[in-house]
Amino acid sequence: MIENIKRIKLKELNVIKQQQMAEHNAESQKLVELRKEDEILKEKELIPIRHFSIFERLLTKRKEYKEYKEQIRLKPQYSKKRSEILQEIEKQIEKIRKNSEDLEDVNTKIIAVRNARTLQELKVKPEEAVQILEKEGVVPTLTEEDKEITYHNRNYESKGDLVLIHKTKYMPTEGMIKTQKDAHVKLQKKVAINGKEYEILMNHERDTVHMSVNDEVSSHSYGNWDDCSYAILIPFEDIPNEKIDGATTVDTFSKGSLILPKSAWILCPVEEVKKVKSCNPEVHVLGYEGKTVQDFSRPFLTQLGYRAESVGSTSWEDRESSSKFYEIMKKEGIKIVQHSTSHNKEDEDILIRMDYIVELSKLLRDKELIKTKEEARDVIKQLEDQHCGFRTMIGNLCEHSCLEEKYYDESAIVANRKQADIFIRKMEKNGFEIEPSYQQVIRKMGQATYIGCDEKNIDDIFTVDSTTPEIEKRNIMKLKEVFIKSKDGSARENAFADFLGEITTDSILKQKNKEQDIQAER
Repeated sequence: MIENIKRIKLKELNVIKQQQMAEHNAESQKLVELRKEDEILKEKELIPIRHFSIFERLLTKRKEYKEYKEQIRLKPQYSKKRSEILQEIEKQIEKIRKNSEDLEDVNTKIIAVRNARTLQELKVKPEEAVQILEKEGVVPTLTEEDKEITYHNRNYESKGDLVLIHKTKYMPTEGMIKTQKDAHVKLQKKVAINGKEYEILMNHERDTVHMSVNDEVSSHSYGNWDDCSYAILIPFEDIPNEKIDGATTVDTFSKGSLILPKSAWILCPVEEVKKVKSCNPEVHVLGYEGKTVQDFSRPFLTQLGYRAESVGSTSWEDRESSSKFYEIMKKEGIKIVQHSTSHNKEDEDILIRMDYIVELSKLLRDKELIKTKEEARDVIKQLEDQHCGFRTMIGNLCEHSCLEEKYYDESAIVANRKQADIFIRKMEKNGFEIEPSYQQVIRKMGQATYIGCDEKNIDDIFTVDSTTPEIEKRNIMKLKEVFIKSKDGSARENAFADFLGEITTDSILKQKNKEQDIQAER
């Protein structure tokens, strides 16, 4: 983009230069003519004193004498005219001097434009550059020449000094960055049952948008963003504080999908500019040349006037800058927390595990992979051997959250012990009837958690009454016995997972028996 701007700027400056050179030549020529006129007047003004005798005046030099008298008579006029010419010459010299300065200034600007490496050096804002290029019929495009970074002093005083960057493989649409949950992204897991492979698709429950601050996110052992096609730059000041659920220099994340403000910029492949603009008409869209958007965001944010930082795997490399960032976050009342240790991460993990169990249960039911209790136990064992059974995937359903209260609010699931109720609702919504006695145990364990289950509440958690069927009593008492004998968290977790597996497969078998009874009646 900068090369095209330089070309246009040089063209404009050369036009100005040609005009000024033409003016300079014209003014110089005028000065020559004025000086010639002055020389003529000077000669006329400098009339030598001559003496004519009476005889010469009347006879021998009469004509010459008349001419001399006329010159004497006109001398004051020559002097006056010459004075005027001399003033004109002074003015003309001043004009030429000013013209020379202007010409020198244009030449200086031409050299500066030729040597410029960034828009900042050209004193052109990115939005102005886009307008200039579009007016010239040129598609604004970032190239390798636009990867030059402009240095800005550290001057962090408010959110206005910060810009957020989100990199993604997916094109933004509807003027927003959708969370994986809102975009209906599916997670895939393959399992083998009785020698046949099955694919399980579950909902991605991540409901946060993630952004780095004043630099591109760096790839590390937990993620790689080097092959992303899109980068969205958003001025931090244009995002309401209540929309931010957690902030660090390397990972600031939102609550839900993020509507892009008009000040946002989307960097995309140049061949997709038209499409991206049509899907996001209210924001700035700028194309780039290349296979990925890697290394374009950092230089570009400096052209927007922001200071570029170096993002590592856990923080900015500049400690003083990091300190300033967190001072601003505290002043703004924005929660300082990493996503990996937030309630958001804790909740999305348990929700994904719930979705997996629901989809797994549907697979077992719909493909009729279990028909007896023995088959159910065998299938569960096969799944556990692949680390994708009930113990592995849902054993932590009633674990205690380790988060401090300052790191979560009423929307948190695990921290507020809502996960058991959600699990039951998800199962029932998909046609799995969980007996009331089992529901009661699951809900009470969810409130108590594995660690919180002790001699004070254990009888209440595993309550059964005279109306509870014997098989349900046996299963509940079997689980209670494990909790009485062991306070080990993993032992309790495995026992509870086995309990969930048992009641889920019981639900499948019970439903199958109902269907068989209905068919038999027909």
